[in-house]
Amino acid sequence: MADFDQRDQKVETQYNADTLTINHSVPPEVIDDLRNTLHLKDKVISRLLHTLDEKAVALEDRESKLRDMAQQYTEIEARLAKRDETDSLAKRAKEKLDEGDLEGAEALLNQSLEQNLKQITERKKAAAADAFELAKIRELHLDYRGALPFYEQAVELAPDDSLYLNDLGVLLHTLGETDQAITFYNQALAIDLKVLGDQHPNVAIRYNNLGSAWQGKGDVEQAITFFKKALPILQSKLGDDHPNTKTVRDNIETLKKKR
Repeated sequence: MADFDQRDQKVETQYNADTLTINHSVPPEVIDDLRNTLHLKDKVISRLLHTLDEKAVALEDRESKLRDMAQQYTEIEARLAKRDETDSLAKRAKEKLDEGDLEGAEALLNQSLEQNLKQITERKKAAAADAFELAKIRELHLDYRGALPFYEQAVELAPDDSLYLNDLGVLLHTLGETDQAITFYNQALAIDLKVLGDQHPNVAIRYNNLGSAWQGKGDVEQAITFFKKALPILQSKLGDDHPNTKTVRDNIETLKKKR
């Protein structure tokens, strides 16, 4: 079944801080594409390749995993760039990420998180953002269990943030905690329905995630119900030819055959 946009053969990658030299673990054209489309520095690409080596990601999975990690990396940088100008630790964390220094960025964000927690009444939202980004960085390490407490902390600090609730659900779903994932998906859906209305693309994402979770539990009818709720929103907002629309449509057709 097709995957919706959403977190052991060892192949060594040669790299250093200044020059990127790769073997056949990832095709050179993929590296060039990441440079040109996401404007990633070689230092950053080297760091991501190093993680693939550390975690012994299978050769056939490396290209897709690298692309996912690179996209997430740029999204983290973009969010950090939007932080308040007075947030010096976040700015320094972004500078570390620009140089491919995940550990340095984590250290600074952990320091920022600790400081913000001390001023919880004033900085609660910022502390939640720190925890959320730390969860995302743990995912860049492919350390999903390590990401869990940071997602949980983000949700505890900002329980009305549907993004945090949804992404905690996604992680729990990945970890096989499907019932818990459904709980958080439903909470995210309720907030988005209230704040955004029933035709917003984010609502379609929540419906899709619920469909995937129920599919994972083996409940075909429940899964189809939620996918069918997502489909018309995606068709209306994104069009019939959008990949997300096609994926949900394919999911429905595949599940119908299992009835």
